[in-house]
This record gives sequence, C-alpha cells and structure tokens, in this order.
Amino acid sequence: MPSAPDESGRVPLEGMDSWSFLPFEQQGDEHRITLERDDGVQAAMTLPEFVTRGDELSEIARLVARARDRWDELKGLGA
Repeated sequence: MPSAPDESGRVPLEGMDSWSFLPFEQQGDEHRITLERDDGVQAAMTLPEFVTRGDELSEIARLVARARDRWDELKGLGA
C-alpha cells in the first residue's frame, strides 16, 4: 500500500487503478475501511484490529473492490 496519501487523505489501492482508500476509522477493536472508486461509488468493510499489515489490507480491499465492480456490471445486465 503506498504510504503517501493525497491532499484529501486518499491512498490509491495498488492493482486497482480506479479505487482508493479513504482515511481509516477506528471503531473499538475494529477498523472501518472505506474504498472509493473514481466515480464516487464507495464500498466499506469492517475488519478486526489484528488485520494491520498493508499487504493484507490491500489484498482484502482488492477482493471487495472487484466484487463491487462485478456487482455493478451484473446490475447493468439486468441480473
């Protein structure tokens, strides 16, 4: 995961050109992580606090982003 957020706090999601992380929120023992696509669509997930490594977070985030992209594509087909 790149370490330098842009001026709005967004960090590009490696391997997913149109997705970025928004600033993380801590909720007790969990992280609330929101991803945002370039068109403004968001996908949020809540992970346990022990999921902290950048490579783990990025891997999970890519799965969520791909699933959201696929869901949007299927909606467009009337599925």
